[in-house]
Amino acid sequence: MNRVPSPPGSAGWLAIALGLVAAFGSIAVARAQGGASGPEFQVNTYTTSTQARPRVALNEAGDFVVVWQSTGSGGTDADRTSVQGRRFTAAGAPLGEDFQVNTITTGFQDRPDVVIGPAGDFVVAWGSGECFSPYACYYVATAQRFDAAGLPAGTELGAGSGTSPDLARDAAGNFVVAWTTSWDTDYSGVEGRRYDAGGLPLGSPFPINTFIEFWQFAPGVASAAGGDFVAVWSSWLSSGPDLSWSIQAQRYDAGGVPQGGEFQVNSLTTDFQEAPAVAMDPAGNFLVVWQSQVSGGSDASGWSVQARRFAADGTPQGGDFQVNTYTTGDQELPRVEADALGNFLVVWQSDGSDGTDTSGTSIQAQWFDAGGNALGGEFQVNSYTTGAQGEPSVAVRDPDNFVVVWQSDGSSGNDHSGSSIQAQRFGIPFLDGFETGDTGHWSGTVP
Repeated sequence: MNRVPSPPGSAGWLAIALGLVAAFGSIAVARAQGGASGPEFQVNTYTTSTQARPRVALNEAGDFVVVWQSTGSGGTDADRTSVQGRRFTAAGAPLGEDFQVNTITTGFQDRPDVVIGPAGDFVVAWGSGECFSPYACYYVATAQRFDAAGLPAGTELGAGSGTSPDLARDAAGNFVVAWTTSWDTDYSGVEGRRYDAGGLPLGSPFPINTFIEFWQFAPGVASAAGGDFVAVWSSWLSSGPDLSWSIQAQRYDAGGVPQGGEFQVNSLTTDFQEAPAVAMDPAGNFLVVWQSQVSGGSDASGWSVQARRFAADGTPQGGDFQVNTYTTGDQELPRVEADALGNFLVVWQSDGSDGTDTSGTSIQAQWFDAGGNALGGEFQVNSYTTGAQGEPSVAVRDPDNFVVVWQSDGSSGNDHSGSSIQAQRFGIPFLDGFETGDTGHWSGTVP
């Protein structure tokens, strides 16, 4: 039945106006929570034994690459663990099968990270080494550049002695690697090294932490478009007020010069603060996330996920705040990424879910705007719910395009040997320009 629209000022036009407001409100929530773009899918094609600790990077075109640690390899590495990768188009179509990242195959190759450029070229970093006893291991933080076709560009780069590297890339393609090492005089420390876009080192490895008593480890690093960067890490004891496990940070300019001194991120100092990650927007504003045994919010059950915002000059933008709204059990291993507008997406591993996953751990996520305000609610990422889902990683272009990957005890695909690597792409229900106010895709408009 055709209906004749009511004249302006009538109840009919009011209903239409209210309907449009409701529609745009629904779109805003969809953007914040991200509608799944297709089903969850298995990343790895090599399915023997364990695939673990994935990381993902996404470029402006929406193409992405996933890397992970594999027990075994479909390539040449049959000794201990290898680093594997797989490339995907913006539509989620795989560009070939798994490929082996590492060329050195002796010993362990593990805990990779990855960054990607606009053209699809990417860099992978990982720890390469051998353990001679449970307390005697020698590792080298190693990196390998790849071109846009997924072919190695040059040879492996030995950044420095250490393991568990983290990567950040600026808009020009320069990148920085940070890792855990034993360089300082007391247990472990954090070190970094800068490279240009062609893989040439911009100086020698440099110590990041200045407080060197006991342990400093598990760094994260993030870069602004112009090359300024920040490193974060876990520290036992602190030059600040936290005398247990704390989260520390150090800012640098694009030339690698420290900006100010090392500073404590967390303002809540009761019990342990661990496992930090950091994301920086193009202007240099950054958000640090970590897992905490306590919370300044509502979570008094096990570990919670905490966060704190900082301006580009390192000024705190308020105190710690709780990321998770589901508070039963532990919320752990957070990761975070920023988009070009300064919105942040945090993902983490949860003992349970407000969604459908009550079997083992689930993967949860929450968007925040540049002001630290929650966009929509916490949402469950995984749809395969058997067993544990953990070790998440996220890559973001904007709230309309992001990818989450994780390690799964089982699979939505064919990998039921050990753990697999799963992924979920997210977008909004339609992308025709209407939801952004861009009328270029419309057939016509009425003034």
